[in-house]
Amino acid sequence: GKVADLLLHRLELLRRGGLTIIDDAYNANPDSMRASLAMFLSEFLGSVLRNNEPQPELFAYIARSIHLLDRMGIPRNQPVIYADSLEETRAAVQQVNILRRDLGYGTDGAVIKLDAFPLRESLGSTARAPRWAAAFKYLPEQKETVLRAISIQVGRTGVLTPKAVLKPVRLAGTTVTNATLHNQDFISQRDIRIGDTVRIRKAGEIIPEILEVTVHQSESVYQIPTVCPVCGAAVERDGEGAFLRCTGIECPAQLVRNIAHFTSRDAMDIEG
Repeated sequence: GKVADLLLHRLELLRRGGLTIIDDAYNANPDSMRASLAMFLSEFLGSVLRNNEPQPELFAYIARSIHLLDRMGIPRNQPVIYADSLEETRAAVQQVNILRRDLGYGTDGAVIKLDAFPLRESLGSTARAPRWAAAFKYLPEQKETVLRAISIQVGRTGVLTPKAVLKPVRLAGTTVTNATLHNQDFISQRDIRIGDTVRIRKAGEIIPEILEVTVHQSESVYQIPTVCPVCGAAVERDGEGAFLRCTGIECPAQLVRNIAHFTSRDAMDIEG
């Protein structure tokens, strides 16, 4: 229809203007996304209202609004499931958990909302959230993969941080190739060894982490090196702490990261 053609035309103009597709929603800047969306909707809805008679009753319920969007051929978020009881609502939440795996983008929950806008207005909102909606958070997706290697990163303060190099696996919308191992205590407690099959997830749907070893493939217990892998200086434990630290005062890894920190926005804010 005309409205759908108008929408597609606006999207094409945005693409020509430099619109890019974001693979991971967490990489999107919320402020810029809101500004772009507000500008687009303002222009688009203004065009629709100028060429159509207002019909407020069509927007009294979400179901009616969605039906109108479908009739116009306007793409919308899927799925939307309607429920008339608490039992049906629970079933809908579980159904979304199954359907979300094939949506083509990452999700970590479902939102339950009242259908009628007048009821929403009567319930109102608190200072932080509406009373007419509730979010349901799903357990993070878990996958098994192989730990191919463990690399050591030397931080700005000399702390040695082990990083798991994994066989690439698709997890929560992105391809995961690395995971943090925190420190030697973390590795020892889980008895993590190179070559093992491990179960991973994204903590908070963002940071990959190893939950446990499911199959041991090596007899060699892993230990973080006793010397710095960058400068060769001795490594010492932080008192009663869990971290190992390079003692080299001229360690190149520390120097590079110190320079980067010095010029960063939180320090001297040097541009160029």
